[in-house]
Amino acid sequence: MASAPQPQSTVKMSKQALRSTLKKTLAALPASAIAAQSASVARHVAALPEYAAARRIALYMSMDAEAQTAPVIHQAFADGKRVFLPRCESAAVPGRKRNHLRMLEVPSEAAVSQLQPQGKYQLREPLSGAEGLDEGLDLIVVPGVAFSAAKARLGHGAGFYDEFFSVYQARHGRLPFLVGVGLEPQLVDNVPTEAHDVPLDAVIVGDAVFR
Repeated sequence: MASAPQPQSTVKMSKQALRSTLKKTLAALPASAIAAQSASVARHVAALPEYAAARRIALYMSMDAEAQTAPVIHQAFADGKRVFLPRCESAAVPGRKRNHLRMLEVPSEAAVSQLQPQGKYQLREPLSGAEGLDEGLDLIVVPGVAFSAAKARLGHGAGFYDEFFSVYQARHGRLPFLVGVGLEPQLVDNVPTEAHDVPLDAVIVGDAVFR
């Protein structure tokens, strides 16, 4: 007999508990392990057929205790991809929630290296560029706190990617190929999810690939 769905409040509490646990675990990972696993992630992303076929790719600027995206960004430029990076916005605009992402094109790897920390979260973000929401994207490399082999994702809780996926789907009638990337401790047996949580098309954690 199937178990009854968890109340939304219980799911939210489970999400927050998992975020708290993994934050401590990831903070204890040595830099050498992060670098080695990040290199594996980059190789597996580049080996995806969907990556090979993609012309426009959205990535993100990684924080210290995350899979480092610099190798993937380097490979994307080397392969002649158009690269888009997120900018977190917190001002209301028509058709978007207050917290929303803009995916902005960055012209070169040199331009990426010059990005400075911006905004509330002090992330390295582009200030301008062609909009991925308008241009259309073929593949998005998605950050997260936790992932499952069933391709569920737990984000950081601010809802930026959930909102972007919803608006993109409404505008284009489809989503790009979504690839969640992370470090080995971020692979968990079960990710608590709610109705608005979008499943991924592939998950790559360290040297493991699920699709």
